[in-house]
Amino acid sequence: MLAAALAVALRAPRGSAAPFPSAIPKGFVWGVSWHPENLKEGETSKRQLDDIGELGCGLLRFDARWKDIQPTSGEIEEKKIARLREIAAEASRRGFQLKVNLGSYPSWALELLRKDPDSFFARYRQYVKAVVSGLDDNIAYYQLGNEFNTILDPIPAEYDSRIFREARFEIDQVKKDRPDWKVKTVINACDSFYLPWKKTLEKALDEASSSIDVIGYDFYPGNYCNFTDWSAWQEIPYLTELMKKYDKEAAICETGCPTIFGENRQARWIKESTRGMLKAIADSPLKDRFLFAVFYEYADSPAGMIWPPPSEATFGITTLEGRRKPGFEAFKKLISETRTTQHPAKDQLILNF
Repeated sequence: MLAAALAVALRAPRGSAAPFPSAIPKGFVWGVSWHPENLKEGETSKRQLDDIGELGCGLLRFDARWKDIQPTSGEIEEKKIARLREIAAEASRRGFQLKVNLGSYPSWALELLRKDPDSFFARYRQYVKAVVSGLDDNIAYYQLGNEFNTILDPIPAEYDSRIFREARFEIDQVKKDRPDWKVKTVINACDSFYLPWKKTLEKALDEASSSIDVIGYDFYPGNYCNFTDWSAWQEIPYLTELMKKYDKEAAICETGCPTIFGENRQARWIKESTRGMLKAIADSPLKDRFLFAVFYEYADSPAGMIWPPPSEATFGITTLEGRRKPGFEAFKKLISETRTTQHPAKDQLILNF
């Protein structure tokens, strides 16, 4: 079984790369997942942000992890929020849209959830309020947890909708003092590791629709966690139907390819699989409601081989030390092609990214 799985993961995609779509939504942007918490002690974020800026990304995703901000059940560590505020301000000055992920629950909070759910949510609201009020209004999106519908998510499914509602309540409270703030909330559904993912996603939308602005999708075709063909983005039409039914926008919250099977393989994936994604979006009757796609991720994880599969540490288009893999240039070219397609050469002088 393992040998067969590896054979599928290592195979080349069927056919050749699709031609670049000619009708990409003008508001659609590429983003990259970034983990500034992995910077070495004493290292600033400047080098990494310079690299990401060179890629031409329009959006930057990073985490405000509860387990970092409040590692024990005591007081929230305001210095951690101040550091996030500095990072967000520096990224915003460079012109990035910012998406901040909430979640990454500390062990003490998960134990509290098992014993006393209401007390857990009271503490959860305090965390969300501290983050949202502590960061400026340069945050474009707050993602309410990650891959909430998989077996890897520690929050029991019965509480998913409440997580969304409670977080949105605190965001809306802060918005009252920021009337011009156009922040949107995002949920991220993944169709790997959990077969009835559509049922779980639709249940969350039924129960917490007013708390959700953007339906996010997490998909890695041709990777160890999803052995579909590289260019198979067959669920984009399903997302379109959900957008229509619930009157939502949509985004690809995470997609990517590890380099455990080869760095050139990742570069080819970027060249070919992303075209399949863009074509599926361009074919959607609601294509203008697709906001962004985030590549996972900018740099390899220092966690190494802590948990299987070891490929989790190798999704970066750079190493942690800063060496650029072939995927870096492939992603840079993809973004350039996307922007050129969205805005023909005669319009380039008036772009404002």
